[in-house]
Amino acid sequence: MGTDGYVIHIHGRSEAQDFDGFVAAATQIGDDVLYDAGGDGRRTILIEDVQLSDLTEDHFLFG
Repeated sequence: MGTDGYVIHIHGRSEAQDFDGFVAAATQIGDDVLYDAGGDGRRTILIEDVQLSDLTEDHFLFG
């Protein structure tokens, strides 16, 4: 479980399959992290008030 108790579950063929895939599809925008699975703005997750560098594999469940 994430260090703050939150876990983001990401699943689906078109989604990141592991933490490295998430990081590759994520962008830091100011104080927020934007995950954009397809790079097309259609399947996104906005994580507010967090730095991408503060996220770890423990914050995610893949599959």
